[in-house]
Amino acid sequence: AGRGLTARLTRPANLVGDLDEAASLAERTMSAPASDPLARVLARVMLASRAVKDGRFERAVDLLEGEDLGPFNRVIGSLVLAWAYSGLDQPDAAIMR
Repeated sequence: AGRGLTARLTRPANLVGDLDEAASLAERTMSAPASDPLARVLARVMLASRAVKDGRFERAVDLLEGEDLGPFNRVIGSLVLAWAYSGLDQPDAAIMR
């Protein structure tokens, strides 16, 4: 029950703009041994967003590149990935997102 609650709280915390709290919940979701696959995808997008905010562009790329993000998270994940590649001064890779 705790894992499900954490996953359900990650999105609302992000939607109200508390990136640090959402990232904290995302870290807990990623560390749970059998967390919901959809929650893990959302957690990856959340952690990549925080990595871009913190200037850790390679970390953001590592979290998102090659992952099956699903339809909704693919849109957001592609934008985060484009920002990460832009931060790495790789405009061609950023545009391909």
